[in-house]
Amino acid sequence: MKTKQIIEMAQTLEKNLANSPSNKNAVLIQPANVLPASVLLELTGESVRGRLCSFNAPNGEEFCMRPDMTAPIALEVARGNLEAKRYLYSGSVYRFPQAGSGDDIEFDQTGFEWFGSKNGPKEDAEGLALTLETLTNTGISGGELVFGDSALFYALIDALKLSAPWPARLRKAFNRKHGPRELMDAAGKPSQRSPLASALSALDEDEARAAVEEVFAVSGISAVGGRDAGDIAKRLRSLSENGDGPSDKARQAITSFLDLRVPARQAVDEIAKIAKAAGVKLDKALSEYSERLDALEKLRAPMVDKSVFDSEFGRRFDYYDGLVFKVTHEALGASLPIASGGRYDGLVSGLSNGAISANAFGVALRSDRICCVLNKEAGQ
Repeated sequence: MKTKQIIEMAQTLEKNLANSPSNKNAVLIQPANVLPASVLLELTGESVRGRLCSFNAPNGEEFCMRPDMTAPIALEVARGNLEAKRYLYSGSVYRFPQAGSGDDIEFDQTGFEWFGSKNGPKEDAEGLALTLETLTNTGISGGELVFGDSALFYALIDALKLSAPWPARLRKAFNRKHGPRELMDAAGKPSQRSPLASALSALDEDEARAAVEEVFAVSGISAVGGRDAGDIAKRLRSLSENGDGPSDKARQAITSFLDLRVPARQAVDEIAKIAKAAGVKLDKALSEYSERLDALEKLRAPMVDKSVFDSEFGRRFDYYDGLVFKVTHEALGASLPIASGGRYDGLVSGLSNGAISANAFGVALRSDRICCVLNKEAGQ
């Protein structure tokens, strides 16, 4: 249940963001509360279904309450209903909490979604600085800024020139903690594969679809979330194609990257060493990472001087394809960020099937967690 303190904090955050020069022309928006579950499941995969507050329409189509603000706003941009510009938001989102988090199913998010910029690193720095200054203005001190960077991982995977389907699988697995490690460990181990997936791999596309339809008929279930029998058959067949996985040299490079948790500036040298040992170059991705740090330091944003690069830190949603970040506080622990966000340049294009493209950067601040930190610091 929202307390008066949390409501007032959300209002304070909204006012602070709205009064920033960065949001001079931003539009305050309240996106749709309900959206097709298929949109979220395509973006995040089936692993998050259990956290969605979903329901079925009489025709069987699955819908869900918005689990964040990014997806419904980006969807409206992709549909051409909103311009690609800067937006502010503040309101409730809905998802079942992680075990032990203490979160309510409904909680407030306040933040912004910026669409259309052509200078990613500088906009990242601008958005991050605004976020960190907003937290500081609420009285937060002692927070830790943690970076991840999907673009660096993707650049490494592309440079290694792995055989299909490994590049796509490792990219998707990166948004799940320990995902790439688990995927590589499972390579070549038939016992780790789905028996149904292995059986379907021996069939052609039409036979596999028919087999899945038969399973539906026998079990009395139906496909939901926009996936038909053909989609499910294709996904299951792909699961059996692990093969032997990346070479030892490529595996070593990927593992060394995933092992990195170092001061943010030091990450540049460490990743360059990994690339050199693997015989590849990551100059463009590392240059953009350095440009972002330079811009942040120039803006004198709080927390940046002690920021950490954690290569395995990713975001739950697959649409993040560049910088990802979170701000945590020792009062709550590393698993409960008070602010988080990142870059998702490919989301609008993906949602519109390529009809509309718009680079984007977004941030969410948690008023309930900020209040909790402030109360603990005050001894309440």
